[in-house]
Amino acid sequence: HQMLMNYDLWRTIKKDTPFWVMETGASHSGCLLGYSRVHRQGFIIAEAVAAYAMGATGFSYWLFRQPRSGAELPHGALLSSYGRPTIGFADAAETGRLLKRIEPVLQGSTPIPAELAITYSDKARAYFMTEPLEGIEYRWKMLDFYKNILDTGIHRDVIHEGCGLENYKILFT
Repeated sequence: HQMLMNYDLWRTIKKDTPFWVMETGASHSGCLLGYSRVHRQGFIIAEAVAAYAMGATGFSYWLFRQPRSGAELPHGALLSSYGRPTIGFADAAETGRLLKRIEPVLQGSTPIPAELAITYSDKARAYFMTEPLEGIEYRWKMLDFYKNILDTGIHRDVIHEGCGLENYKILFT
């Protein structure tokens, strides 16, 4: 639901301009401060197909090749620093094959307009960061609300405050 909320937000930032997913970890994210879990098999496939189905026209991996040094040394990559495929390579290759098969459908369609809008406010997020209100974190609270709406199956947009509301029937703000 975190990924889908991002796609629903990015799609609405410039309504007439498709978005691209510029960085996604082929297997996991990472830095020298810690580690994260490896994606489940098929995760990157679902992430890419969801992005394209929700209006994306580009999808890039970060990192393509693992660096030999630096802060993102433990970050997942498609190729190791020595040029060999890593644990994320097979899913990335399968993603490419799947996208080739569904390309005609993707190119011949666009996401339907949503009738429900959820307001996401960077300004409100900044306020919550300075006045935390008993530890409430704005982004996580919005993700909870978003997931509840997502679970209903209702198609939705996530919009910034100040966006036009003329095409929506319901506003959650």
